[in-house]
Amino acid sequence: MAVLTRCSPTCLEGALVRQHWLAYHGDRRDVVIGLPQSGFGDTPAHAWVDGTDRPSALQYIELHRLPPQLDS
Repeated sequence: MAVLTRCSPTCLEGALVRQHWLAYHGDRRDVVIGLPQSGFGDTPAHAWVDGTDRPSALQYIELHRLPPQLDS
C-alpha cells in the first residue's frame, strides 16, 4: 500500500496490484470496473477490488469483472 500511495496509480492500476497481492496470499477477488450511476459526465469510470471498497459498489454500475490471473 505504501508503494501504491507514493506512485499515484490510476484506480485500475491500483486495483490490479491489490488484486494480485491478495490472490498471491490466497484471497482471490475480482477487479470490478464501473460507471457512475448518473452515467457519463464529470465523474469518470472507476475500478476497485470486489469487497474492499463498499462505497464504489454502491455508487457505480458494474460493467465488467476481471478475475485474478496468477502465474503458474
